[in-house]
Amino acid sequence: MSGDSWTPEMFAQAWSSGIAAVIDERITSLQHLAVMTAPTMERYETTQGPLRAEIDQVLEIGLAQLQKTGEAGPG
Repeated sequence: MSGDSWTPEMFAQAWSSGIAAVIDERITSLQHLAVMTAPTMERYETTQGPLRAEIDQVLEIGLAQLQKTGEAGPG
């Protein structure tokens, strides 16, 4: 997932929606991310390794949630 395709607003919405889904759906492998400060796009771009992969998962979940509710266009 490339940060080039995100606006700051969409990034924040996807993160917020994704974390909410992680908590609501009890996705235990990602729940530890709910206690961290929401990443900025700049922080996301400099993050590497397993944390980057987990952030990507949350963003993908969030984007899917936004698309399902009609708040985001098709990916």
